[in-house]
Amino acid sequence: MYVHQPLCTTLPSLSSSPSLLSLSLFLLLLSPQFYFGAPDQILPGLTRWKSPQHPLHIYGAGNFRVFLPPSSPASYPLGETYHIIEPLRNELGVHMNRYRPPRPLGKADSLLYALLSQFHPNPFVQTRFGPRGTVAVVRARNNSLLDIVFRAHAEFQLNEEPNYPFWFTPSQLSGRLVIHSSGDHVLHLSLAVPTDRHLNVDMEWITGKGSNEVDIGYLPSMELHSTQPSSVMENGTQLDTREAEWNPDQVEWEQEIPLEEARELLKKAMYPFKKVTYRPFLEALEEAVLRGKLVHSVLLWGALDDQSC
Repeated sequence: MYVHQPLCTTLPSLSSSPSLLSLSLFLLLLSPQFYFGAPDQILPGLTRWKSPQHPLHIYGAGNFRVFLPPSSPASYPLGETYHIIEPLRNELGVHMNRYRPPRPLGKADSLLYALLSQFHPNPFVQTRFGPRGTVAVVRARNNSLLDIVFRAHAEFQLNEEPNYPFWFTPSQLSGRLVIHSSGDHVLHLSLAVPTDRHLNVDMEWITGKGSNEVDIGYLPSMELHSTQPSSVMENGTQLDTREAEWNPDQVEWEQEIPLEEARELLKKAMYPFKKVTYRPFLEALEEAVLRGKLVHSVLLWGALDDQSC
């Protein structure tokens, strides 16, 4: 586990707990009988992944400083996105046949790797295909706290040798962190695959030399959350019990933007095409007449953002 700043008596710590409802073979877009044969033999990594790898893990609260804005956290503009993990460039498909993720490159990579490892032992913090990386935005602040909303694109390798690789790619991992602007105390952490769409996970697996299968499915629940605000520990005993029960939605913020607006900003940072306003055809036609402009019509089978098509 590549986590910097291990626990000691002088550092606040944060415990996190994941939950996972495994993907049903009958919630795939295609019929399982179309390609599976015997699922336990063909796709063992998927059929056997039914629970988190690490149900509980404790982190030094200082690890989460990597989520703070790049400059002046206490005054960083609301709604201005920034990268926590920069996307790798010019490496399209470089790990199609990899079973083990590369060693994390820095503190942010290490922390996200550790968080995702609670779900499964083989997370990749950089996906094979874009959009890649992790972006964040300050949603709200008061005189001591920041509410940071973030969005990570990552994936998991579910199979082990000698089976062919099986890639499990959630549409996104949507997170929220409430942290002191100094970075020394974390009050809330949550990370989850959104379930507001009918399809939220892409799967791709190799079936032989030069051949593969691809499908889309629905994951009912994949989420991780802090069990309580960070506290000082000594020899496994909690010394600081401040704010043991705490709700991030009950904070009085001095400045804030709506949560959905923050998430939309992150989506636009990941998908540049979202910066263009798309409208239903008839609505676009009416506006085109008013403006004296042409209509550029795009017909899609599925969504371009957060869902393969």
